[in-house]
Amino acid sequence: MTASAGVSTAVVPFHNTGDRTYLGQGIELADVVEATSLTLVGGPCGIVLRTNEEEGTSRVWGWRLDGDAATPLTAGELCRVYSTDWLTGAPLPQEPGLYYDDAPHLPLI
Repeated sequence: MTASAGVSTAVVPFHNTGDRTYLGQGIELADVVEATSLTLVGGPCGIVLRTNEEEGTSRVWGWRLDGDAATPLTAGELCRVYSTDWLTGAPLPQEPGLYYDDAPHLPLI
């Protein structure tokens, strides 16, 4: 999971094995708090969830967060974000094996 607000970004890796979710090795609760607190800074921010499926294959979903609203991003919107250098605006090459999906609606309250 990657949370971004302006130039601040926090990444929290975790692993899901059926009905249990584990934080990635070396990840502390403070990392989770930092990532989620970025969503509370008062300005718009975003969350990207990336899953590694088969060897060399990943899938991503994304949401724009603003206040108490999580707006799902379409696959096309997320692809544009992933394919653009956020500093220069220059296009980036597509990552092999990465698939973009329309994000589902998330009820936050």
